[in-house]
Parts: sequence; structure tokens; C-alpha cells
Amino acid sequence: MKTTTLLGIAALAVLTWLPAHAGVATVNGAYATSPEHPATWVAGATRVHQDLRWDGRHNVLVADVKYSTADWADSDNPTQEDDFILPFPSVRFDPATNKFMANGVVIGTLRDDFIGHKVVLNPGVALSIHRHHGIVHAAIIRQDVADY
Repeated sequence: MKTTTLLGIAALAVLTWLPAHAGVATVNGAYATSPEHPATWVAGATRVHQDLRWDGRHNVLVADVKYSTADWADSDNPTQEDDFILPFPSVRFDPATNKFMANGVVIGTLRDDFIGHKVVLNPGVALSIHRHHGIVHAAIIRQDVADY
């Protein structure tokens, strides 16, 4: 009897938890992560640019990221820059609706811009770029998850 009751409670807990977390299959609430993890050892570099764009030629959503030492450069230490393109191959684009989907969740829209197109993430969705020990990590996350 105890085993049946415990199994019933466990099943109920799982069934209650699953709908609340549907579509978020990766750790820390990330809808999508880039499989690319480039290294940058530019000492003192700060991230000066990050943006999402749709690469229609390769049919992939990418993050353009730039690190620079321009704030700290002088005649003895010239500016160093690292530019990276980090793909999100798990993100799918529906050209009929101009919507981006990741793990079954609509995360953003492709909108017309002054010089082409612009990726606009939905409210509650954010691009997270972090460098840890010289390795760059990129994820598209739930906005309330700040500690990716």
C-alpha cells in the first residue's frame, strides 16, 4: 500500500511539474545554447557588441560578439579585438510567420529594419553572452534567469 501511494504521489508531482516546464529542455532555463565556445585571451577586454541576426544564407540564427581593449589601450598596449559568430543551430525559423522557435517555444520574430532585418526577442527572452576563463558561452535564456 505504501509503495502504491508513493508511486501515485510521484506520478502526480511529475505531471504537475512537466507542463510548467514544457519547452525548456536545457539547463538553467536556456531555450538554446551555441555549440561554439571560442577562446579569447585578450587581457582586459570588455564586450563592446552583441547582437542576434538571421543568417539566411546558412539558415541559422547567430550571435555576433565583439570583445575589445579599446578602453585600456595606449601607445604601449595597442587595441586588440576579437570578433565571434556564435550559431544557434537548434533554433528554427518559420518564414511564413517570421517566428523563431527553440525547444517548442516561440522566442522571437524577424522584423524589417532600416537596412534589412532585425531579430527581436519576445518579452521574457534574452541573449546571454559570458566569458569564463577565456571561453565564450552564448545562450538564449528566460529573462528571469540571470545566473547562466
